Amino acid sequence: HKAQLRLEEMFKKAEQEAGKSREPSEFLARCGIIIQSDLIHKQNEGAKREDNLAGLFKTIARNYKIDVIGNEEIDKNSGSAIATGGVLTNDLIRKNLGDFIGIPIKKPQYHHNIAAIGVALKGVEENNNFVFDPEQLDKVAEYSRKQRKFMPPLCNYLKKVNEKTKKLEEKIEKGTDVVIGIDGGSTTTKGALVDLTGKFLDKIYIKTHGDPEKALKKVIKYLGKHKDKVNVKGIGTTGSARKLYERILVSKKKIKELAKQDIEITDKTTDEITCHALGIKHNDPEVDTIFEIGGQDMKFTHFSLDGTIKEAKMNYSCQAGSGQTLENMADVINLDVKSSLQEYALRAKGIPIIDSTCGVFMEMDENRLVAEGFSKEEIAAAILRATAASYYYKFVGGSQHIGEKCSAQGGPPLGKAFLAALAQITGREINAYPHREMFGALGAALDVIK
Repeated sequence: HKAQLRLEEMFKKAEQEAGKSREPSEFLARCGIIIQSDLIHKQNEGAKREDNLAGLFKTIARNYKIDVIGNEEIDKNSGSAIATGGVLTNDLIRKNLGDFIGIPIKKPQYHHNIAAIGVALKGVEENNNFVFDPEQLDKVAEYSRKQRKFMPPLCNYLKKVNEKTKKLEEKIEKGTDVVIGIDGGSTTTKGALVDLTGKFLDKIYIKTHGDPEKALKKVIKYLGKHKDKVNVKGIGTTGSARKLYERILVSKKKIKELAKQDIEITDKTTDEITCHALGIKHNDPEVDTIFEIGGQDMKFTHFSLDGTIKEAKMNYSCQAGSGQTLENMADVINLDVKSSLQEYALRAKGIPIIDSTCGVFMEMDENRLVAEGFSKEEIAAAILRATAASYYYKFVGGSQHIGEKCSAQGGPPLGKAFLAALAQITGREINAYPHREMFGALGAALDVIK
């Protein structure tokens, strides 16, 4: 009940904020997962939150008209329609839908419960005296569980995971020349303080929380504690917010002034694939395959024997197999991706297989596991394996695309259970290097140094 009240309060605040919008963002996708991805990329380009919310509410109404109402004729002389269900509680969505179909839509007093009232009235009408028997529900759930296929437990695959750790230097010598690398990712923001040999001196990894500019300020403030000890020689940016960060951090006026003095600015922006390649090659030149799983952006890189890039790609729409989809599913069972989800998954005695072709279908199948009575451990293992499978089969394309030495990078690969799932899916040893969540920021710094 408390969770429902919090959710309703959140929706209410979102509606109030969207009401302030003067220039709603435009989202053209019909898939909810892709809309979510587009929304986050809009915010990382600097769009205001109220504009994103207003655009989202308009998109929901438009997609309802396209996908649900379709070509049905609406009698515009009928006066008005009524709206039921939680989504259409939102006044802006309801107004947008009314504008799209050409008639006003009212919200009845018991809009949340219309379907339940209808079922009760139908029961009275048909003199239905059937009594619900919970034991029948248990039998249905047990039957469904028996139809599921299983994979061996993730703990069996930890032997195929080579995880390495390395502590940061505790002391920074006064006068050290450094470069700052900043990775403005889709859901997290990373900052790295790197000396001119490419060694990590300090780092910060935080959630963006829908405000990339505020996240950047936190990164700069944190790294700024070293300002009396270091000489900053340049700043490199990467990630989906890199262009926004470039506008904030680099003064074009200052560049022109310095150019007149024959001083060249080293600050630059670099694409994510290049940064992750630079980051891993700095740590281990023998790696020939990068699995990079971010919050919403996924990357894959395969190197030739001479070290040049043989194949590289990045997802541009579907985010099935990404960290955000995994986090959505972890929230359903009230587990934290970085800690409790990993622990529960490694305790599972087996893994029930769920859909791994689509983020929406994955979430639907997870809810079926809950309804069928699977343990939290089994569900945790199932969603981790499905995320790894979606990334590997749907995005990467399978074994014909990968080399011999694989590195897993980004946020989700910080978890041992996820690394074990990747090892199970790929059949390869998975290398997990120190500070792997920071390789984008490290690469941005290394590109400036280079």
